[in-house]
Amino acid sequence: LAHGLLFFAFDILVLYALPGAILYTMRDWPVRRLVRMGVALLVVQIVLVIPVLMAPEAPDDLTELERMVMTSGSFADVAVFRAISFASIFPILLLFQGASALGWFCLGLAAVKSGLIDRPDHPLWARARRWCLGPGIALSLGAAAVMQWGPGVLGDVLLSIVAPVATIGYLGAIAAVARAPGPVMGALLTAGGSSLSVYLGQSIILSTLFAPYGLGLWGDIGPAAAVALAVGVTVALILALVVWRRFFALGPFEWILRRIARIGARHV
Repeated sequence: LAHGLLFFAFDILVLYALPGAILYTMRDWPVRRLVRMGVALLVVQIVLVIPVLMAPEAPDDLTELERMVMTSGSFADVAVFRAISFASIFPILLLFQGASALGWFCLGLAAVKSGLIDRPDHPLWARARRWCLGPGIALSLGAAAVMQWGPGVLGDVLLSIVAPVATIGYLGAIAAVARAPGPVMGALLTAGGSSLSVYLGQSIILSTLFAPYGLGLWGDIGPAAAVALAVGVTVALILALVVWRRFFALGPFEWILRRIARIGARHV
């Protein structure tokens, strides 16, 4: 919640925590039931996303307020604006992305319970590569092109419909390259175990760089520079965590989360 209110209004941590809590109640479900529920929720998400994306865009005065706050506001001004944005955006995200997240969580739990997740040579992954990877990438690029040069809403709708196909294809591709990691990949995988620290680090660093209380880059750099900055910060965080994990068992935010989760717990 602090992340969404102070740094990034499109926070996914609360959005994933709620479906995760619901998934816990499904932990004893059989595999077939989990698969049916997962597929049904993905279909529901596609149905729900269309009216949400068709909603009118933010009025010009709100956009102007955002520009003013992000170029000349104080930390308190920016925090209040982000808090209001988070409170406005979260119910919409929960409506359709929450359903999608819970659907994928159900399918993931089914893959774990069936042992499929531990078998990269399973024929299902080969079929996923063959039937979903190419079409998923091609259709995703087409949807992105529509978003960029055509009706943006139509592109969003197409991307939401195509996303499950592309995701299944990506999973098949990951299975194809799954093997015992070498030293370099092993270090990167260890850093990947601290993905919470990477995610929060991105928001804290980049929001500070763009905010008026930081470097004030809001509106001053183009898309290419923004992408380069984002990639550079991400790579730097991953490398920093590779070093960090040589000395500590957990990433910094993973340690904080564990401490919070264990408040009031009884240890035997």
